[in-house]
Amino acid sequence: MITADKVTEIFCIIDEFSRNLDEELRKNLSLPPPDPSGKRMRNRKGKLSESEVMTIMVCYHFGTFGNFKHYYMHFIQIHMKSYFPEAVSYNRFVELMPMWDKIMLRKRYVIECINYLLKYKANIVHSRHRSVHNFIMNLCAGLAAYFFFENKPEPLAVHIENSKQLELF
Repeated sequence: MITADKVTEIFCIIDEFSRNLDEELRKNLSLPPPDPSGKRMRNRKGKLSESEVMTIMVCYHFGTFGNFKHYYMHFIQIHMKSYFPEAVSYNRFVELMPMWDKIMLRKRYVIECINYLLKYKANIVHSRHRSVHNFIMNLCAGLAAYFFFENKPEPLAVHIENSKQLELF
């Protein structure tokens, strides 16, 4: 069973990561307005933060519960109530988790296209390499070849910081 100190540690790490990720995404991505007409949509803050949801999901893997429903209803809502006082019902929590799944499923096609190109066109997959150096060289060459492919999915825009750190070189 997971200890209360471990839950706190996991939450702190996930929350720190989530805040840094949100800040970086806000700075580097120019996201379109949620509504094409430009009207503001209602964006009410949920009872559980993203960090709390992720902490609950990560802590599930430390336990010995047979399924997630039993874990959530009998451990989180009863024994961990002091750590998650705003815990929603099990059905609502499950709704919060398919939102993440829906976002990730939108990216599935792009990921599968890239994997296909790397495996079959760039021939990155080998059953045996004769040395670690050979493996790394084959991997780097395949990734470099992928860069020059004509028909490939477009990556997200990347923000490159304008820095003078490398001017000496």
